[in-house]
Amino acid sequence: MLSIVLKGDLRHEDNLGNVMITNFGGVQRMSAGTGVVHTEHNPSETEDVSLQLWFEPEQRGLTPSYKATRFNLLLFAF
Repeated sequence: MLSIVLKGDLRHEDNLGNVMITNFGGVQRMSAGTGVVHTEHNPSETEDVSLQLWFEPEQRGLTPSYKATRFNLLLFAF
């Protein structure tokens, strides 16, 4: 799963110990692999807009993983 924050904040928390608040320009990548329990929500009172993409894995049984990074999304600002 890939989440791209276009406006506001997105909070991710999972049973692997990952806790992250990502805002505009932030991208989160999570692979559920053999299994993960997670939640995502807007942690603030301001409006949030996120794009979430789900992909079918080529291989089953991979180790669950999570990563967050930032990109310059000024071209996509609205």
